[in-house]
Amino acid sequence: MDLPRPRLVARAARDSQKTSTTKQREELGEGKPEPFDFLGFTHFCTRSCKWGSFVIGRKTIKKRMLRQLQAVKMELRKRMHDPTAKTGAWLNRMLKGHLNYYAVSGNSPSLWWYFNEVRWRWLKSLKRRSQRAFMSWEKFTSITDRFSPSIRILHPLPCHRFDARTQGKSPVR
Repeated sequence: MDLPRPRLVARAARDSQKTSTTKQREELGEGKPEPFDFLGFTHFCTRSCKWGSFVIGRKTIKKRMLRQLQAVKMELRKRMHDPTAKTGAWLNRMLKGHLNYYAVSGNSPSLWWYFNEVRWRWLKSLKRRSQRAFMSWEKFTSITDRFSPSIRILHPLPCHRFDARTQGKSPVR
């Protein structure tokens, strides 16, 4: 007689409990749980674009991002008359540090918005150098593209991060 393994029984019970919890929420008309802020991200419930299943979405907390932009603005004000290359090198280091923490899957729109806001504030500080310091956005981007790092996800989801492919008699099985 084949007895079910304890691990499979526990998993089936857990899955049925999850299903009953979601059905209970729907019956009560509660909908999705409220978003919450934790470790610099706003965590919220959403659906996967690919499969339509439930996933936890993460985006940068808006208040924190605006506070960082204010600090960048003050620092750009101090560096207004420094050479463009020196200010660009500082911005590159600062934006790489921002990417190292906030470049998680699902946070791309916040990253794009933050990077464009930083660049826009840099352009404004360059325009404040003198009364005749006109610089269009196109000219500014052509000069400063070399200073901004590429925006890419550095911390993918664990299912992609730990996806090891092995061949033959590899000990990593």
